[in-house]
Amino acid sequence: MSDSNANQQKRILIIENPHSGGGEGDISTVVSALTERGFNIEHKTPESPEEARRFVENETDADFIAVAGGDGTLSTLLPSLIEKEIPLIVLPRGTANDFARGLNLPVDPETAISAVEDGEIRAVDVGYANGHPFLNAASIGMSAEVTERQTKERKRQFGAISYAISAWEARRDIRHFKVRLEGKGESRTVQDCIQLLVGNGPHYGGGMTVREGASLQDGHLNISIVRAKSPWTMATA
Repeated sequence: MSDSNANQQKRILIIENPHSGGGEGDISTVVSALTERGFNIEHKTPESPEEARRFVENETDADFIAVAGGDGTLSTLLPSLIEKEIPLIVLPRGTANDFARGLNLPVDPETAISAVEDGEIRAVDVGYANGHPFLNAASIGMSAEVTERQTKERKRQFGAISYAISAWEARRDIRHFKVRLEGKGESRTVQDCIQLLVGNGPHYGGGMTVREGASLQDGHLNISIVRAKSPWTMATA
């Protein structure tokens, strides 16, 4: 265990999304344990994305910024976190936690505390789409329709299964489109698409796989294209 006197020199700003994971879960154990170990903790529970971003943007002297929330919370704060260049601690509290799972980050409080105290800082890749950064994936089509249907109430009631329910509903409204890919002097056109996804890591959308073996640290983006074949394909792609 690290020397608590050394920890006293380290300040952690914890931003907790009280609505993540359907509003269930509690990080008070983590906050208390880190405080007991000598860390200087400032714990914020913003009620809006705008307020959360302000906490990050106004931060000046934190050694770490910890985000207790899910993928949506991380995505909201990502531009501000990149600008600040302060090491990020992820405390998974969301419905899916695809980013945390992609890095094998600990979910249980005790392991998370040990990781904060004794873990090492790792660099991860960030993708950009139309100038906006993303961690897991950027997409148009099916997955975007699913995201629009993911209400707080649905995620609270059904958890990760809510993604499958939203996918089944989205199949009725999805539009087909054409994709043209260009790179390295070559081009390819794909007709009758219902989803185009550019993945940064292995997972997106509640545990779906972009590509087996993909990593958030390999320096590569992976492209996934889904074409319409049948109602069942559209619901499960």
